[in-house]
Amino acid sequence: MNRYVVTQRIVFVILTALFLAAPPAYAISHNGNLKSSLSSPLEELRLSLLSISRDVKVSSSMAINADSTYRMIVPNKCKTAGESELLELTKISSIEESFVFIPKLCIWVESGMDESPISVRPDTGLIEHLKLLFNDIIIYHMHVGWPAAVEAYFPAYSDLVSLVILNAHDFYAGKSQIRHRAVTTRGIIEYAFLGTPKTEMIWKKMTRLEMQVYAAQNFAYEFSRSKHVIAYYAQLKSCQLITTDKPQNIEKCFPLRFSGFLLTFDYPNRSIVSASQK
Repeated sequence: MNRYVVTQRIVFVILTALFLAAPPAYAISHNGNLKSSLSSPLEELRLSLLSISRDVKVSSSMAINADSTYRMIVPNKCKTAGESELLELTKISSIEESFVFIPKLCIWVESGMDESPISVRPDTGLIEHLKLLFNDIIIYHMHVGWPAAVEAYFPAYSDLVSLVILNAHDFYAGKSQIRHRAVTTRGIIEYAFLGTPKTEMIWKKMTRLEMQVYAAQNFAYEFSRSKHVIAYYAQLKSCQLITTDKPQNIEKCFPLRFSGFLLTFDYPNRSIVSASQK
């Protein structure tokens, strides 16, 4: 089961592109200087990532990258094709990985840190950066292998808290939210935050005090309460009963709702998922 931890937000400064009458594209080079080039969106993204992250390498296919010296970018691969490759990777990889997908560009950016067989830590600074640049992004987290218990395919509760923290401001500000999808050997679980009367009350209070910037911390505190944790694992227990704890029956557990969250399940490419059922 995914157990990567929720990290603190990273404060960073983004120098945005400047455009003139016949606009060259300005981006930030690795040494921090503004650099002009008539480059493709891929090159602009590469240079932008160099300004806040590691070196960048371009790959033609989805892969695991445990090398902490560079970030991997996979261009020219839209959502369905990328998800199909991730589904295959979950069957053969021995460590977990995460990616950010940018729908506007059909580009995938590897976003994992401290990858291991049981966890991967998301680079929240990178995610925030991409959110500001493109607004519409999807976070993917791979769960590898074929666990015998249904519960092992679900996101850890800490993943749900991470979802709330990243989307805290956007949810009530009417902006698009970051989508979260967990890729498993059985299919893909998407988890979304729908809000609760309590979180709405918190947001209104923060707005009244002009302290919306602290909404994430307040939401995280709310969802750290044991009643929410217990509610989630009670749902997973019910899923075990519904499926007789057989992972091949996991689809029967969805949609799953509790404490302001909604989990759904789909097969982006049913033939890929079903071909290796165990």
